[in-house]
Amino acid sequence: MGFIADNLRAVASYWWVVLVGIVMPFLDLVKFLHPKNREFRLHPSLRIGIAALAIVIAEVLAYRDQEKNLSAVIGEKRQLSIQNNALTEDLREKIEENTRLKSQIPSEDSLKVRAVKKAEELEKFLRKRRKHEPTCTQTSKMTPEEQQAAIAPCAKYNMETMGLYSQLFAPDVMAMVAEFKAKGVDVTNIENCAPQGWCGITISVQLRALAARLGANDKVKR
Repeated sequence: MGFIADNLRAVASYWWVVLVGIVMPFLDLVKFLHPKNREFRLHPSLRIGIAALAIVIAEVLAYRDQEKNLSAVIGEKRQLSIQNNALTEDLREKIEENTRLKSQIPSEDSLKVRAVKKAEELEKFLRKRRKHEPTCTQTSKMTPEEQQAAIAPCAKYNMETMGLYSQLFAPDVMAMVAEFKAKGVDVTNIENCAPQGWCGITISVQLRALAARLGANDKVKR
């Protein structure tokens, strides 16, 4: 039923052809070609033939339009298919690129990430300690006893800092240093001073340097 309805709508678009085939025979317009007062009428079979021919012409024209529309639809679908394939390929490349980038991001449990985090924690701890560090001033006019008394608060504060470091940071730092060493990384500068926290190069700086030696999968960069 849907096909028939579509066909009728297509044929109806050529109403002028149908009009010529059906209406015009009944008007007997050809009578002006004959003598006056003489009436000429088309034979019924001829009228039916003209009407049928008009409908056939309308059908042919409608079919031609349907072919054009079908070709246009096929062309549009082909273009959409090409665009869809291009978008699919682009999406696949994006997914592969995303997967590749993710593989370069170290996990939270990796030695590289843990070393950097520990360096940040240690730097924050030392900044806080320096903020409350006492002022100890010595002068040349002071006696040795007075100079010793002047620096005593600072010495005491530094010893407290070392004690806190030993409790809060030393175990983790020493364990990380052992992990770096097991991977073949040179830990000479930090290995001996990690327990006390006082090194020629700040421990947090050394931890960052050691972390930089590792790749995303904790493999040593060569």
